[in-house]
Amino acid sequence: MIVRVALAKLSIESEGYGAEDITESVRKLVDELGLVRGSLTIYSTSRGCFVLGIEYEPNLLSDLEEMMSRLGCTENRFPCLALFNKPLTAVVIDGELRLGVFRRVVFIDVSREKGLKEVIVVAEGLFRHG
Repeated sequence: MIVRVALAKLSIESEGYGAEDITESVRKLVDELGLVRGSLTIYSTSRGCFVLGIEYEPNLLSDLEEMMSRLGCTENRFPCLALFNKPLTAVVIDGELRLGVFRRVVFIDVSREKGLKEVIVVAEGLFRHG
């Protein structure tokens, strides 16, 4: 096993407003990269998009929107995006993504711009191959 850092991208086709559970895509990426033990840093570089580690449920987006409205984000969403747009860190042990009970990796887009969006995954740790 070799200690190293790997960078990968996930492309997500977005309607411009929505939430999508991308946990299985991240799990597949961990397997493809061969990460055995280490950490992932996951974030979006697309405008108005972010990644959260949260329990994914059908009302997630409307609940998040209500909270952002209460914080005054309806007039100016950027201060609220600053609260959410932090990289998500996740742990990989024995080749398995360990998020915790009910926790999922969720991509959220509040940009209102339809198109292809990007999520970056930085994997650090021990890999099966070089």
